[in-house]
Amino acid sequence: MLRFLKSGEIRYFCESMKNAMKRVIYVFLFLLFGIVAQAQVNQEVQSKSNLASTFYTNRQYEKAAVLYLELYESTNLNNYFDMYINSLIGNKNYDEDEKALKKQLRRDKNPNYYITLGFVYSELKQPDKAKEQYDDALKNLQKNVASVISTANAFLNRR
Repeated sequence: MLRFLKSGEIRYFCESMKNAMKRVIYVFLFLLFGIVAQAQVNQEVQSKSNLASTFYTNRQYEKAAVLYLELYESTNLNNYFDMYINSLIGNKNYDEDEKALKKQLRRDKNPNYYITLGFVYSELKQPDKAKEQYDDALKNLQKNVASVISTANAFLNRR
């Protein structure tokens, strides 16, 4: 049985379709702007990372440290934290190194951070504290091949 729509029903149907299309367009624009904004943020991070790397390569450790800290705080990526620490070490800013590493160790018991902190104590001529950190690194070592290799490399890189 076919039923013909009355003019009021047609008007209601057209309005509903129009509203649905507006919603689809709004969602599409919202997603598009989000993607564009994210791309811009990624480009800014990449630019800042390149600049920090240039400073580090040119032994301008203080400038590199500032940028690497900003990058770590905005992305929470450990490689930026590692470069921040290396920049502080290059600048011989051991007090700031110690403070940052202790804070990081409260969040993450990564053996590499213990090794780096041990290195900082060695540079500060505190061999007992250094040994304690190296022992903690071994205590917190995960029992898998990748962790053992990573920790061994950290020891080799900090000698």
